[in-house]
Amino acid sequence: MAKKDRTGNRKTRDQRKQFKVPELGYYLIVTDTEATERCFFTGLHQALPEDVRNRLVIKVVETKTRTMIDKCLELTAYDAQYRIPWIVFDRDQVQGFDEIIKEAEDKGIKVGWSNPCFEIWMYAYFGSMPAIQDSWTCCSEFGRVYETKTGQKYSKSDEQMYGKLCKAGDEEKAIQIAQQKLEQCKREGKTKPSEMCPCTTVHELVGEIKGKVTLYGKYTGRAVEGFPYWNEAEMKNCSLYKPSPLGNTEIRTKTEESEEIKEIIEKNWRKIKQDIRGIVVVNLTNKEMDHMYKVFMDSRAYSYKAVNKYNIPYAMIRYQEAISIYRTFLFDSPMSEIVKDRINCNSKYFEIPDKEIVKKGSGFYNIGIYFTKYQRKEHKQYIHMVIYEADGYGKEGRNIILEESIEMKSWIYE
Repeated sequence: MAKKDRTGNRKTRDQRKQFKVPELGYYLIVTDTEATERCFFTGLHQALPEDVRNRLVIKVVETKTRTMIDKCLELTAYDAQYRIPWIVFDRDQVQGFDEIIKEAEDKGIKVGWSNPCFEIWMYAYFGSMPAIQDSWTCCSEFGRVYETKTGQKYSKSDEQMYGKLCKAGDEEKAIQIAQQKLEQCKREGKTKPSEMCPCTTVHELVGEIKGKVTLYGKYTGRAVEGFPYWNEAEMKNCSLYKPSPLGNTEIRTKTEESEEIKEIIEKNWRKIKQDIRGIVVVNLTNKEMDHMYKVFMDSRAYSYKAVNKYNIPYAMIRYQEAISIYRTFLFDSPMSEIVKDRINCNSKYFEIPDKEIVKKGSGFYNIGIYFTKYQRKEHKQYIHMVIYEADGYGKEGRNIILEESIEMKSWIYE
């Protein structure tokens, strides 16, 4: 932030709305190391095709282990619906390793952890993740292998690290190896990240970012420099090419595509829950989220032609009658400021004194949220978010508190 902004000259809401949304995502990565992760992810961004690099932001911020979550929340306070927050850190000698991961995930932050250290992830580029329990040995052994493979000594602060890894190793294979190790740990009954060694989830972040390169190259409508594959027929078959309006209940004929979406939801439900919370800017309860999941899956809404593997969070909200937001808490974002303002100004029965949605008095009243009115303008998609209230006896109709058009982004799940 510029110095003058820190001294009180903050941007107005209208000025903040000028923030240009990166089409493929704004990744905010907070880490507790001085160099390794920063060099790796900066190198990853620089290695992306120019077309993609200009449409995808990767910002790496370094801080102390215990302040990673607070720093992440602070930096996503504005434009939170457009930023994709991650913390990336190692088991090493960290106290409360599992608790930090759980707290982050509970607050909608994704976690790329490594046990014992980040080097175990980079080891996978060279074809294995050996059973090493302590970080010092892991770094030392990795350095030896790195020098053998690249012909150069390993340095944690080498800004060319990522390029050398990809040139001497195999990133696609590394992601597969890391996923296999994670699944193996789960099969062995290990439920805590501190028990899973060697293991990492950094591959999920790398795979998500690289998946967006594939996605962009597939539907952009022309060849992309640095991306060798593009096919017009594939583009036109892609669900992002002239998507069916969200809300349509026409059943798709390709059952294998529906089964793929179902499998993605089952496998990634924990991530999808956090993404949904980020979209609606309130911390929906697990009870509400589980009900949403049951309704969507039991009704086989994943078979609707309008539902594709890139719009799952929006689809799961769209095909609900409504979701209760009473007693939920707002996240910090420009949209939450709007929600708070509208509820406090327009609601008869509810208010937000601080961040929690509470009743103004006694009585049986409901407050809920739903999505409606899908729109497509040029290459962008929009959907309307509606917050309403009603008395619980059905004597009065719904009072619309807020109706706001929000831009839909593409979500990538493995």
